[in-house]
Amino acid sequence: MFTLRIAVTLVTAFLIASCGGGGGGDSTASPVPATPVTVPLLTAIANSTNNSSSKTFTVSGYYSSTGNTLTGSGTRNVSAAISAVLSGVSYLKQTTVTTGTATALNATVLNLNTSGITYANPSTYATVIVDNTNPYSVINPYTYPATVTTGDAGQFATGVTYSNSSKTTVTGSITQSYQVLANTTTSVLIKVITNVYNISNALTLQSISTFSITTSGAISLISFEQYSYSVGGSTPYYIVETFQ
Repeated sequence: MFTLRIAVTLVTAFLIASCGGGGGGDSTASPVPATPVTVPLLTAIANSTNNSSSKTFTVSGYYSSTGNTLTGSGTRNVSAAISAVLSGVSYLKQTTVTTGTATALNATVLNLNTSGITYANPSTYATVIVDNTNPYSVINPYTYPATVTTGDAGQFATGVTYSNSSKTTVTGSITQSYQVLANTTTSVLIKVITNVYNISNALTLQSISTFSITTSGAISLISFEQYSYSVGGSTPYYIVETFQ
């Protein structure tokens, strides 16, 4: 069985602070609202940070080549945030544990098991550190917009990745941006795109997480997609987790 490490780093704040608070629309835009919809993004993140969640997912995509399709399933569990002190600084700490497997058409079995910890600013809910052992990521200071509206787009954050928590060896960098899309008359879809670069600034991984957020501030994870590029001899793959 091959271990396919879908690093928590790749989605930083949003995948860690997702799914809590319940509710949410679905991934189909019916009907598409005639006017833009505004939702309270920061409230949604606060709600989800302070609540635990558990979601199951099914797997699709491919491994190594587009014809070598994937099937599988798993579960993602996110803890409610707790207060924690790291190097004398107070944070909100959340843990995410994913378990599951996927099988390719050629019978290759992929281990989807991962775990990771995020440390967020308790005042702004912005992620500061993502500890996935390898990599260990430090995120530059940023703030979330209080609200977002259909058609909005921008960049959330940038960061540096290290081989471990000693931060002695830089392994690359990450950027995270977002797009707000129409969904229903009371919700939007927000796509969070995270790009991961190696030390040579080559794009190695890209993840796209899609959430629904309602006008009442409920957030729900709809899907997670990840592309692994053939860089430095790594095996390319495209994996999609669709959440129930």
